[in-house]
Amino acid sequence: MSATLYDIADRWKFHPLAIVTPSDFTLANPRPVDLATIANDPGYSLYCLDLGNASAVWVHTGPEVDVSKGSFFYSGQFQQADGVAITSIEELEEIVAGIDLAASKLTVIHSVGRCGSTLINRVYASQPQLFSLSEPDTFTQICLALGSNRISTGQAIRLLTSCLKAAIRPLPGNSRRDNVAIKLRSQCITLASHIVAAAPHTRNIYITRDPASWIRSAYRAFVPPEKAEDREFQQIFEDSFASFIPIVEQERSPDGPMCLAKVWMLNWIHNTLSYRDVLAKGIPFLTLDYADLKRDPRTAIESIFRFSGVYDTHWPAVDATLTQDSQSDSPLARETVKDNVIPADKFDTAMATLKRYLPEYA
Repeated sequence: MSATLYDIADRWKFHPLAIVTPSDFTLANPRPVDLATIANDPGYSLYCLDLGNASAVWVHTGPEVDVSKGSFFYSGQFQQADGVAITSIEELEEIVAGIDLAASKLTVIHSVGRCGSTLINRVYASQPQLFSLSEPDTFTQICLALGSNRISTGQAIRLLTSCLKAAIRPLPGNSRRDNVAIKLRSQCITLASHIVAAAPHTRNIYITRDPASWIRSAYRAFVPPEKAEDREFQQIFEDSFASFIPIVEQERSPDGPMCLAKVWMLNWIHNTLSYRDVLAKGIPFLTLDYADLKRDPRTAIESIFRFSGVYDTHWPAVDATLTQDSQSDSPLARETVKDNVIPADKFDTAMATLKRYLPEYA
């Protein structure tokens, strides 16, 4: 059987951190490629799903490129890709059929975002006996499709099984797969029980952060000062969040988009409620607080590693990682966002929204 391989004529995303889509690349020069080539060449990695066309989009990178090393896997794939292959979903399943999920100790890192999860991913990656991926974005696509009822629970679990297998495929220069950690975007907390259904041996970590400091950090990272009052920019974010967060849809007004601080706080509320819902289903988690990670990182990391079955920690590598900006190669680098402060009235709006949904914060 064969898939189709393309050259990349151009690449473009609305924002560097935008969720992956098949249209991120303009493709040219189609020709057939054997499925066995994709299956056996570690230069191929799964980039995104095209659920409307029941297909999977793979990117190819050169033998010297390890796209797992950056802050975000999807970003490295987008930037470093030198070709694109498209297969059907069924062919995706065939390509990863020989990968045994149970053969790897698998830890999935969930979080509320802006809480040190990327740093923890970097800590995992600093260990020679571990392999770690930060935000393979097919999981986000599945999360959004399930949240908008475009796929069923059964379809989601089937897709997650294939995406988990694809995520632990060897990459150029990186073939460790006996102990794997995958850090997901914050939205994917809603997938936790489905991931466990796909891979019952999965160990789950959840990192949280108090909402007051979180909204300050999220606003600093995601709301550029020049866009804070831009109605079109506000509408884009509100539309995006409303597509998978019901309480954002509930809060919408015909008079126009809500302020971005409120949208982001609704995201925190949704994430926290989703985490509580997953706990109620009996899914076990190691839960950490950003404040504890910041106050005593070594103790927090020891607990994470023990939970993941890691006992031979290389502490010099951990200590070196802790001194670095874990997102230095992204638009979220500290130096880039350090001066963006949430206005007092926006902060008050966000906190008032929080108290309406979670009275314990009143």
